[in-house]
Amino acid sequence: MSKKIILLTIVVFLTVLTINPAFAREDLKLDLNIKSLDASKFPVIQAYVTVTDRDGAYYRNLTESNFAVAENRFKLDSFVVESSLKNMHIVLCLDNSASMKKDMAELQRAAFTFIKGLDPTDKCSILTFNNKTSVLQDFTNDKYALSNAVFQMRARGGTLLYDSLFTAINKCAIVEGKKAIVLFTDGKDESYSGSKPFSRHTLEEVLAHAKQVEVPIYVIGIGKDFNENILSALANETEGTYYYAPSPYELSRLFKQIVQSFKTYYKIIFATPCQTKDQTARLVEVEATIGDMLGHNQVLYLAPASGRAANQSYVPIKDDCVDCDFREDTKFKHLRSR
Repeated sequence: MSKKIILLTIVVFLTVLTINPAFAREDLKLDLNIKSLDASKFPVIQAYVTVTDRDGAYYRNLTESNFAVAENRFKLDSFVVESSLKNMHIVLCLDNSASMKKDMAELQRAAFTFIKGLDPTDKCSILTFNNKTSVLQDFTNDKYALSNAVFQMRARGGTLLYDSLFTAINKCAIVEGKKAIVLFTDGKDESYSGSKPFSRHTLEEVLAHAKQVEVPIYVIGIGKDFNENILSALANETEGTYYYAPSPYELSRLFKQIVQSFKTYYKIIFATPCQTKDQTARLVEVEATIGDMLGHNQVLYLAPASGRAANQSYVPIKDDCVDCDFREDTKFKHLRSR
C-alpha cells in the first residue's frame, strides 16, 4: 500500500472522528435516565431523572451545577434540581400462588427489607394475588402494619397476574405525587390447573391503563416458569425496570436496590422558553456531569393546545447524538459546535 493511500486513509478517519459525534462519546461514562416528564403545569415542566455509573450504582447529592438542560435546542440558564422525593405511594404486588410455597420465607424477608428502606413520609400498600386479588394493607406509612401484612401471606392457588396489576394501578390512580408498583412473580397468568388466561384483563389492557395513570411497574421475576418477554414488557413499556432473581436468596438485594432507586431521583423543574400553547412537540435534553464523566438523554413532550389542559404525554427517543451539533456551548460536551 502506498504512502499516499495510507495518508489518505488516516485523513478520512480523522475527519469521521471530527464530524461524527458517535465516535466522540468516550466521555459518556454516566447513564442518565429520564424516567418521566410532567407537563401538567405547563409552562412549568418537571423531569424526573436518575444518574448511575455503568455498573448501575446511583449518584446522590448532585446539584444544579452537575446538570444542564435544553428545550428545542435552546440551553436554559435557570432551573431547579430537587434531590429528594417526598410522599411516594408504592404498591407491593406480591405473588402468593401455590408455586411460591418453598420460597415464601425469602419473599417475606425481602419485602420486610423493602419496607424498612422506605422513608417515614412514604406510603405503601400490600396487595397479593393467587386465585384472587387481596389488599392485605391499604396505603399507610405504618411499617409495623405493613410488615404484619407481609408475614400473613400464605401460598396457595393460581396466578391472577393481570387482574391484580389492574387493581394496583387503580389504587395508584387515586393518589397524588410520585407513585410506583413493585411486582414480584414466579409464574404466568394461569389457574392452579394450568388453564390460561386466568385474568379477565389482558396484558394490553394493563399496559394501556398503567400508561394512562403514568405509574411505572418495577418487576422481579424468579424461577423458570414465567414469560420473561411479558415481564420485561410490563417494566419497559411503563418506564419501570425488570430484574431477574436467579435464586430466592437474591430477593432481598433486588428489593433493596429498587427502594434505593426511588430515593435517587432528581426532579428538575424549569419553565419552557416557549409558553405558547400550540400543541407542538418539544425536545427536552438533560445532561449530567461529574468530573470528567458525562451522561445525556432526551425526550419529547407535547405542548397543550390553546384553551386546553396540558398534555402530560411524552415520547422517549433514542439517545443518538447525530445532528445534535446545534449549540455553541461546551457545557454540553457531546455536542460539537458548527
